[in-house]
Amino acid sequence: PVFVSMALISAGGAAITVAAAERRLYGLLLLGAFLQGPSFAIGSNYRFVAAEFFSSGGFSAAARTRAISLTVGCAMFAAVVGPESVRHARDSLKHPYTGSYVIVVGLYCLQALLAALVDYGFLERQQRAAAAKAKAQHDAELAEHAQQLALHEAKLAEAAELAIKQAAEANGGAGNASNGAQDETSSGSATLASQSTPQLMVAPSMPSRPPLRSVRQVLLSPEFLVPTISAAICFVTMAAVMSVSPVAMKLDGHSYDQSTYAIDGHV
Repeated sequence: PVFVSMALISAGGAAITVAAAERRLYGLLLLGAFLQGPSFAIGSNYRFVAAEFFSSGGFSAAARTRAISLTVGCAMFAAVVGPESVRHARDSLKHPYTGSYVIVVGLYCLQALLAALVDYGFLERQQRAAAAKAKAQHDAELAEHAQQLALHEAKLAEAAELAIKQAAEANGGAGNASNGAQDETSSGSATLASQSTPQLMVAPSMPSRPPLRSVRQVLLSPEFLVPTISAAICFVTMAAVMSVSPVAMKLDGHSYDQSTYAIDGHV
């Protein structure tokens, strides 16, 4: 799955930053940070995965809302635990920040392990169960319609037989009747047949799905562009604030611990 692979790639990037901190190589540090970047985007999708787990299968809307709330709440807890762990491990090894990056490697490996333990097939089984339930309901409606159709045909045959019988009795009693009398008898029989015929039900049909759009249509649609551009602006602003704040606080004489507290409050 994507969650496991991205966590492992991020763990590799954090390992590169460990080497960068030991050898004081800025370019290597940028490479390690680059490899960890996608994990932030993937981490934002955990709440949506939690919602998908409770989107069907008999779960209520309250259960889905609770799942999203718990996921976001755990993220807020991690936003405090993560920086504090890194702060305490900053000078644990020979070179500054090396211990912090080692902690990050361990956290990414733990994330990959937990993501691998999730039964993502549960979502597919839920979708299959929902599709099977809809098909069974549709088949039941078709069977009911077939029964109504058979009843309709039986009533129609009975009405036609009754009309023929009445016409034969009328012809036998009156002998050679005029054409006008025959037309009146036929009209009355047709009226009787139409009164005896039940209203025919319309056959139910499966709900139609909207046509699938191509990837290009999705990427160029306002539904995709507006939230994507908005999210990009928000994340760039957040990253700028988180990057500049510790530097500005250090220039003003604040300690590393104090800048960590500021980052905790920001997150």
